[in-house]
Amino acid sequence: MQFNSLSEFFAMGGYAFYVWLSFGVSALLLLGLIWLSKQQHQQTLKAIALQQKRHEKLRQARDQRAKNKLENIDNKKGVSQNNADNNIEKSQSNSANINSEVSDESTS
Repeated sequence: MQFNSLSEFFAMGGYAFYVWLSFGVSALLLLGLIWLSKQQHQQTLKAIALQQKRHEKLRQARDQRAKNKLENIDNKKGVSQNNADNNIEKSQSNSANINSEVSDESTS
């Protein structure tokens, strides 16, 4: 279909209302789709950022718990080692006392 003037083009051979309405609705729907897609994209990025923060906090808490457990184990080992050292010292001093008592008795 050829149009001799611009007004004939806009009139669309008597079907201008339907033609331009369909173009307008289509353009409006496409713009709405673009806007909605951008909104959902932003929400998805925010959700991902929140999830990453949550995972980072959980990882830090897990690492801290593991570190605390290791410190507790080391502390318990240190206490056990100190107890063992004290027991050794006591047994050595007891042995020395017994030896000195035995030597005192034998000399008298």
